[in-house]
Amino acid sequence: MRILHISQHTGCASDLAYVMKRLGHDLTFMPAKTNYNIGQARADQLWNERRGEFEKYDLVITSDTAPLSRIFLRDAFKGKLIIWICTRYNYADQATNDCGFPDPEYYEIIRAATKNPRVRIVAYTAFEHMWAKQTGVDVGTRVVRPTGMGGVGDEVVRPLIPASVDKPKTLFIPPYHNDTKLVDLQGMCQSLGLTAYRGRYAGPNELEGFRGIVHIPYAWSNLALYENLARGLLYFLPSLGMLLKFGKCNEFFWSPPYQVGSLLFSEWYNPANRGLFRFFGSWQELPKVVADTDFAAMRKTLREWSVKHVERQVGEWAKLIEELA
Repeated sequence: MRILHISQHTGCASDLAYVMKRLGHDLTFMPAKTNYNIGQARADQLWNERRGEFEKYDLVITSDTAPLSRIFLRDAFKGKLIIWICTRYNYADQATNDCGFPDPEYYEIIRAATKNPRVRIVAYTAFEHMWAKQTGVDVGTRVVRPTGMGGVGDEVVRPLIPASVDKPKTLFIPPYHNDTKLVDLQGMCQSLGLTAYRGRYAGPNELEGFRGIVHIPYAWSNLALYENLARGLLYFLPSLGMLLKFGKCNEFFWSPPYQVGSLLFSEWYNPANRGLFRFFGSWQELPKVVADTDFAAMRKTLREWSVKHVERQVGEWAKLIEELA
């Protein structure tokens, strides 16, 4: 099957490249070099500009931001479509919103898509479906999570982490808002006697070898979570109670909407995933949690879990494509 994948997210691209290679499909990735907000005029322009190329494919997959699907949700498109929702189906970037998105017509288009036999709508975490229902659109319950296997084993061509960092003795701190602006996690770890490094990195393969990751979650899920679990990297996370305290701070960020009552549906605090993480209830508790961790056993657990997880997700993609074949 000739498949086109269009997305704003390179992590989605590498994840689907792995899946389609496993399934033996011919996949082409097209970076979505467009505004995140897809009003009807922008969708029409993009369709008219590249219609000839789009029509070469049997199946199109849109990922990361679902508004990209608007390009293909039209009578003129005769192919099949999978919409992989990763960041709210009606995500709008208000800083560049020049078309009043999401407009009422968009909601009607998505409602119609749920009844179209040539379309499948799936999400990468269960909260996406919950959010859609809260906003009056039922896109089902089907969840296909990232495998995390994109680029596993690839050489890190241009490393960003200094060679002087002793990874096996060092905890990695991601360079995200909550890990830097809400709390200076590197400074906090160092004040607690823990060796830590924070900085940009050249893809998930460059993180292999770190002792673990200390992180304050900022979203219902993300690609990096599965990429790091696939590489046997253990996360140390604040307990749910500690996160709720952070949530009262002005500097706290959560990919909207932040709904306290739904946090158990996030991948970080989902009870089904509890054995994949180590939690601490206070900063004073963190050094003890790290010291009491059997890292070799946890890495083995994560890798064994990842093998099963990957097979499940590849199987879900196989079912989706078979249904549309």
